[in-house]
Amino acid sequence: MVNRPPWELGNAMPEERHSPVWGSIWRVLFILIAVALIPTLIVQAMIYIQWYRVRAELAEQSNLEFAKTVAIAVHSVIEDIHHDEQVMAASVVFLRPYTNEEMTRTLVGAAGSDRAVRSIHYADSSGVITASSDPKAVGLDLTGRDYWKEIAAGADWAVSDLLTGRATGKPTIFIATAVRGPSKEFEGVILASADPEALGDLVVPGDRPNGGTVLFFDSKGMLLYRRPKLANFSPDAYKDDPHLRAALHGEISSGSLLSPLDGRSLIVARVPIADIGWVAGAGVPEEALKTPITRSFYINVAILLASAVVCFGLAGAIAYAVARGVTRLREHAEAIGRGDLAHRADVGGVSDLRDLAGSVNEMAALLQTRDEALRQRTRELETANRELQSFSYSVSHDLRTPLRAIDGFSQVLVEDYADTLDERGKDYLRRVRSASQRMGVLIDDFLKLSRVTQAEMKVTDVDMSALARKIVSELQVSDRSRVADFDIQDGLVARGDAALLRTTLENLLGNAWKFTRRKPSARIEFGRTEREGRAAYFVRDNGAGFDMAFAGKLFQPFQRLHRTEEFEGTGVGLATVKRIVERHGGEIWAEATVNEGATFYFTLGA
Repeated sequence: MVNRPPWELGNAMPEERHSPVWGSIWRVLFILIAVALIPTLIVQAMIYIQWYRVRAELAEQSNLEFAKTVAIAVHSVIEDIHHDEQVMAASVVFLRPYTNEEMTRTLVGAAGSDRAVRSIHYADSSGVITASSDPKAVGLDLTGRDYWKEIAAGADWAVSDLLTGRATGKPTIFIATAVRGPSKEFEGVILASADPEALGDLVVPGDRPNGGTVLFFDSKGMLLYRRPKLANFSPDAYKDDPHLRAALHGEISSGSLLSPLDGRSLIVARVPIADIGWVAGAGVPEEALKTPITRSFYINVAILLASAVVCFGLAGAIAYAVARGVTRLREHAEAIGRGDLAHRADVGGVSDLRDLAGSVNEMAALLQTRDEALRQRTRELETANRELQSFSYSVSHDLRTPLRAIDGFSQVLVEDYADTLDERGKDYLRRVRSASQRMGVLIDDFLKLSRVTQAEMKVTDVDMSALARKIVSELQVSDRSRVADFDIQDGLVARGDAALLRTTLENLLGNAWKFTRRKPSARIEFGRTEREGRAAYFVRDNGAGFDMAFAGKLFQPFQRLHRTEEFEGTGVGLATVKRIVERHGGEIWAEATVNEGATFYFTLGA
């Protein structure tokens, strides 16, 4: 008998064409293939959903870090302009009397030194501009402006919201610094007129990848700057942005937002800018996250469907081969029943079933290939995150050059012109140096915080007791006038990275040392206790303590619960400690009472 597939058989073999064996095997194979294919599609969908969630979380974190960097940069530029105005204000007082012509020449020279500044003006105590780098501004009355009212009420300096410059007719922001005489009497104002676009270009020199946006707003929520730039937009376009409203109230906020400018769905972050009430923002279109995922998903589905078509064809061939073998076996049984004992049947079909198993393995291999592609995409996301961290590091280092210049020139003035400066001038220079040095410390702390999560951990046994005693000895040497009672528990050994654990104890013991300095009988303890069945290390002091209502801010970067005039610091130490403890698989928390002391507990992973 000629072997032909059943769909080619005619009346010669109606029983084989309509064989119930063929139909039942086909149904079983169809169900088996469907059972294999549907879970694969479900797993693929779940993988891509999780992939999107990971990308969204990374994008949100990236936006937060970028917005914080922009906030720091904007604050630095504004503060630099303010410091330049302070120097000019001191010169006005120290080198007077100034004629309006001399003042104008000085202002013209100063206005050309900063790309973001259009012009610089001097207004007398009546609020009238008497000298300016822009002649059109002379004679304008500033008394109706809010920033003038703030300074007239006693403020040392003020930053305006978005205004239209009366001399230029263009969107403008103003940075105003009070000029006060030797007896603190109000003499006038040094006023810089800044271009928001130029200010933004100075802070954000290029576009973010994947259509990402960078914005900053004034204290009323008016849009000062946006990159990528738009030809026309309303400054109050973001008035309904809930994340902006939260940031204007001092909270860091991030999440999803429908752009009021182009209607795109965005993942955004909003960060308050310290001291001036503005807000920095960053965003990335959700489409930029979804597009590569959707494209890959469609490709995978197409591959799976194509594989399914091949499998269905293969299943038909296998079903035919099996049905043919069963039919031959039936014919053989009938022949034996008729007494034909010499009849032999070549059933076959075993190799076809093995081929089916091979096809299933091919489908599994295809799924593994897609999984490896997903892992590669994840590695690319991690690389992008590292590049963002490198960008933050570069921005921080770029800030050092102007800080060194400010500090260096201020020191030159103090040392080389001491005879020509009065005490007020020297005090101003000391303040300038102190501010630049504090900014340098903030940059250093920012970099240390970023390195904590990047450094490779070398886990060893660490003698915590010996480490604590060494740090206490260093603290005592740093201030021999202090008297404090230290109680360090013996025999404390932990598994962890020695350098990171030293940083942890330096911060915790250093804080205890700092916040007990006003106590005549200071006491600081380091030991280990049991908390909820786990060993917890603790550092306890009887110092200033803090209000537990604000404990939520304790471990956030640059958040402080005490004023700088009371206790120095940048607010990075405890954030660093938290990251170190988390890298060790542990937790950290604190308990405190105002003026009675604080206890910091931390655990380390097994």
